[in-house]
Parts: sequence; structure tokens; C-alpha cells
Amino acid sequence: MKKKIFTAILTGAMLCGLLTTPVSAAEPEVRMGDVNFDGAVDIADAQLLLMDYGERLVQKPGILTDAQRAIGNVDGESKTLFDGLGPDAIVTPITIEDAQFVLNYYLVNLVDAAITMEEVVGVTEKYLQAEQAFLEKYKPVWNDETDRYDYVEREG
Repeated sequence: MKKKIFTAILTGAMLCGLLTTPVSAAEPEVRMGDVNFDGAVDIADAQLLLMDYGERLVQKPGILTDAQRAIGNVDGESKTLFDGLGPDAIVTPITIEDAQFVLNYYLVNLVDAAITMEEVVGVTEKYLQAEQAFLEKYKPVWNDETDRYDYVEREG
């Protein structure tokens, strides 16, 4: 009798595990401006953009990865820092304007959840190209340590 009860409990536990484990996870939606990849475009993202821009201004490597810079470049514009310094010039996709767009989006989204980043930035060909370029270059990979997706370069 004890063996039957144990078997029933074990079978039930295994079935519950099968029912709650997803068979395949769909790729998460890319949200331009979500540089920390937490699923929300908010003040934390604007802060990271500003910190990266500040680091680059003092000719440091910055704090963001290439994937984070690509998704943070919401207006599709780049800026050359130290243009007159020849080889020391730095081209950065992150600008003050990107951080401002992210912050504007966050604030407007508090009032109107239907607003999109495209509407805040203004749907421009460069924005659409930046988004498409990001999707072509990077793929989401689940990170068990952070319980969210990181974006890594696609192979080939």
C-alpha cells in the first residue's frame, strides 16, 4: 500500500513538473531603449545611457556592451566625440538625445501606456534601421543568474 501511495505521489509530481515546464520559450519582444534588458524602458535605462556617454566623454570604454549600445540608440544617430583628435576620435551610437528619448518615453508611458518609442522619437527611417540592425545582429539568450534575457551576437 505504501508503495502505491509513493508511486502515485511521485507520478503526480512528475506530471506537475511536465505541465509547468514550457516546451519552448518564444524570443522576447525587443524594446528599443531597454538597455538593462529587464523588459521595461524606464529611468534606469536612461541612467545607464547617460553613464555610458559620460564614460566615453572622458575617453574610457564605457559601461555598456555593444548590444546594449545598439538597443539604446533609439534615434539611429551616432556622434563623433573628439573629432579633431584624429585616431583618438570616438564614434558612439549613444548620445544625450537617446537618454532624453528614453526618459520622455518613460514619463509619457506613465500617462498613456499605449505610447510607443517610435511615437516619442518620431518614426524615422534611421530608427527603423537601427531596430532592424539590432534584430539581425543580436539574439536573446536566457541568463539563469539574472532570470532574464541577455542579447549576444548571432553567429555567422
